[in-house]
Amino acid sequence: MAHQQSGTEELDAWTCKRLSEGKEELLQTPCREQRFTSNRLRGGFDPQKGREREMFKLYTDGACHPNPGSMSASYALYHNDELLSSMLDVPIGEGTSNLAEYLALILGLEVAKVWLSTELRLNVYVDSELLVKQLMGEYQVRNPRLRQVYGKVSEILEERAWRATWISRDEMNSRFKLAGRIEGRGKQR
Repeated sequence: MAHQQSGTEELDAWTCKRLSEGKEELLQTPCREQRFTSNRLRGGFDPQKGREREMFKLYTDGACHPNPGSMSASYALYHNDELLSSMLDVPIGEGTSNLAEYLALILGLEVAKVWLSTELRLNVYVDSELLVKQLMGEYQVRNPRLRQVYGKVSEILEERAWRATWISRDEMNSRFKLAGRIEGRGKQR
C-alpha cells in the first residue's frame, strides 16, 4: 500500500530521507520545490477501486549544463491526467547528462512509490532514447557509474508492472510546462 502523509512538508521530508538513505546522496538540496496538487488524493487513495481504469504516468527529465557539469532533475507524476506531484529543475550535483537522466528517473520512481501500490502499472516517459533502450535490455550499460544507478532503477522497477517509452523533448517540455501552470509557478521550461 502506498505511504500516506497528511501534508506537503511531511512528505517532502520523507521523500528526501528515502533518497538520502541510499549508498550515495541523490539530492544535495532540500525537496522544498515539491508540490502536491490533488486534494482528493492527499486525503487518501484506495488503489483497489477502479484499478482497471487507473493510468499512472511518470515523466522524468535530467539535464546537464555543460556536459559534464551541473545536473538538474525534473519529474511530474500524473494519475489519469491529474497532476499528483512534480518537482522542476532541482539541482542534483555534478555529472553527465546520462547520469542526470537516471537520477531524475530514480527521484520520480521514489515519489511514485509514495503514491502507488505495487499492484498498479506505471508508465514511464523519458526523452532519453539511450535510457529507454538500456531499461528494455536493448543496450548494455557499460559505464561503471551508470551501472550503479541502473541497478537502483532496476531494483525499484522490479517491484511493479511498468513500461518505459521514449517521447520527444517537445512533448516532455509541454508536460512540465503544464505542471508548472497547474502549480501556479511563473517559471517555464
